[in-house]
Amino acid sequence: MQPEAYRRYRDSYQRRLFDQVIGDGEVLAATLDGEDRTRVFVPAVALMFGSALAEREEYVRATRLLTYGLERIAEDEGSRIREVGDADWFALRLIELLTLLGRYGEAWVRLPSLEEPTKPLSTRLGAIRGRAALSTIRGDYEGGHHLLNAATSVIEKIHSAFMLSTIEADRVVVLALSGRLSEATNLADRTLGPLTEPLAGPRGTWASQLGAAVALTLSRVCIEAGDVRRGERYLLMGTAAAGRAPKSYMSAQLDLAMATLWRAQGSPGTAEPVCREAAQTFARLGCRPAEAAATLELAKLAEARGMITSARPLFERAVSEMAFLGQPREHREALACLQRLDGTRQSLQLADDAAFRPPSG
Repeated sequence: MQPEAYRRYRDSYQRRLFDQVIGDGEVLAATLDGEDRTRVFVPAVALMFGSALAEREEYVRATRLLTYGLERIAEDEGSRIREVGDADWFALRLIELLTLLGRYGEAWVRLPSLEEPTKPLSTRLGAIRGRAALSTIRGDYEGGHHLLNAATSVIEKIHSAFMLSTIEADRVVVLALSGRLSEATNLADRTLGPLTEPLAGPRGTWASQLGAAVALTLSRVCIEAGDVRRGERYLLMGTAAAGRAPKSYMSAQLDLAMATLWRAQGSPGTAEPVCREAAQTFARLGCRPAEAAATLELAKLAEARGMITSARPLFERAVSEMAFLGQPREHREALACLQRLDGTRQSLQLADDAAFRPPSG
């Protein structure tokens, strides 16, 4: 028999009353865990609590609760998790959050069990997409492509045009980051529409978040490649999609893309405070990869303003963070920027030495 407090808590979660779920979660879990007959409800409470925290962008706490809940399920076959959702869904949500926080190794080791042939097609699809994303982050673009091809094969069994568009959106990122920018933009123009146009319900929110993330990533890659006009077009597309899925993280990604555009347009002074606020937001959320990207942009902005002394520690920090996270593409970019800056400093020093060298004779 379900305790009344648990039943109310589950109803609050299913009605998406996340603030109430967060407020009641800790006390309820402790109460249920205190008695043998109610202990089986604790994993479900932990997962609902963690999922609610993720919705409110408390990502670090969310990962702890989701990890705890999934571990308790593995230990307790009597868990009541099926009353509130599929355990695989919560496992995929945890992998998504770990990736967002830059904890790639932890995310990677959780994927194999979700890719097993006995798993539902939707679970396998989510796991394959997760592995493709991690492969791309690690610089294995060919592996990312192969995995997305495998995901396409799974979708053919589901017969979902919408899900196929999500795979193609993933492929846009792989193409763009691997330097195949023309192919990326051609594919984006064909496939991003369903993800950036208004859709109702939770699926619409999810689609808007994915569409915004892909469009803003593509915008920054285009701008860095010198195609500012096309980068601005994708920025506008990402702005519209982000507005339909209001989150601090996505707003900060929008600010980062905007700062990149303003720097390219010759307005680094305007871009700097916007980029700094984005970096602070990423830091508050615990999203180290995004914070590192914002730090790199802050370094570029300082360099563009002629603030060579200020730029160097920012470049050094970006290089260090990208190396720690295991992002080879971004690490190479940051290192190249630092080396270029050192060359600029050496040239300026030589010019100063020549200007103040006493006349001979």
